[in-house]
Amino acid sequence: MLNILLPVDFSEASFNAVRYAARMCNTADFSLDFLHIIFFDDSATPSQVPAELKQQTELGFEKVSAILEEEQCAARSNFHMLHGLQTGHIIQKYIQGSKANLVITDINHPANNTTIFLGGTLHTLLNTARVPMLLIPKLARFTTMADIVYATDLSRADEAPELIAFARLFNAWVHFVHVFPDFIDGKIFEPDKIEEALRAQFNYPRITFDAIMDNHIEKTLLLFVQEKKPDMAAFYTHTYSLMEQLTGKSITEEMSFRLEIPLFAFRKKV
Repeated sequence: MLNILLPVDFSEASFNAVRYAARMCNTADFSLDFLHIIFFDDSATPSQVPAELKQQTELGFEKVSAILEEEQCAARSNFHMLHGLQTGHIIQKYIQGSKANLVITDINHPANNTTIFLGGTLHTLLNTARVPMLLIPKLARFTTMADIVYATDLSRADEAPELIAFARLFNAWVHFVHVFPDFIDGKIFEPDKIEEALRAQFNYPRITFDAIMDNHIEKTLLLFVQEKKPDMAAFYTHTYSLMEQLTGKSITEEMSFRLEIPLFAFRKKV
């Protein structure tokens, strides 16, 4: 069973992520845990959180339940509310104490600073989450999960077990693509052999492999995704380097705001 955590802030983008999850997880093989964080003093006890904020949360959960019912979602669902000011850290702590093996969230920016909005915690979660994250753009609509594009650097033989496990649930094709700079001899890549090795390694036949020489990694990956028209794109994230800390960007985070399809992001094991 896939145990999925969905942090929600009850924005329209957040409700769209709920609808996407409801359609994608429409079997008993999934469990959906919805988490709302009330923006209130961390040091307060649950009884000190204003009743009005709790009532707003209950109303938000009622709308989530209505979406699940409308989509006839067969997955098991649970609802949780916490309070605090550091959303990303609260979610990460919750993940560590739960059975969640996937997080689904929207990736849009907040309209104001009075609500907990997941766009504001994306940086923290991408940098620290120990489980994969499925990031849902505001306009994304689930129809099928037949094709997944995965950007790989081929640095580890066991880099994508979570992605392959996810793909198995839908019998989806996973299209591995490796973009390398022009100072590397492209002859070292033998697509047919690498493809065969990947299929054997994961015991999963629905894998393809492409190697592309180009110095503009992000642009090339975007073009590849546009050409393939997959249902989802997958990238790994990692602890930010000094340059990324200074710019506040990584390829994964930058891509998440430029793609119109969901992004499956996960950290490499170290």
